[in-house]
Amino acid sequence: MAVALSSDQQGILNQLGVTYDQFLFYQNGRIGGRCLTQSMAALLWYDFFLTLGEEVQYVWKTKPRISVAKILWFLNRYWPLASVCMRVWAMAYVQPTKLAYVRHFGL
Repeated sequence: MAVALSSDQQGILNQLGVTYDQFLFYQNGRIGGRCLTQSMAALLWYDFFLTLGEEVQYVWKTKPRISVAKILWFLNRYWPLASVCMRVWAMAYVQPTKLAYVRHFGL
């Protein structure tokens, strides 16, 4: 199915040095990446809420209140949650630049 591009759209693709098919392949990959990231985030949050009761009981209510092991555990537990939230936000609101297209296509 051929799609008619406006002269502006064709000009942008020409500036990037890519064909319309290459652009579609890139965009479809981005969409697949978004779906994968969002499903990973949902699974991670599900696991977090599933084990929150045990976390409070076995980690935060034990003595000593703060230890090196608890700090390392905290980072191991909460860094992935923060990372996934930033990634989902970025995929939802940040648009790729021309440089991202150039890097993807190896121009």
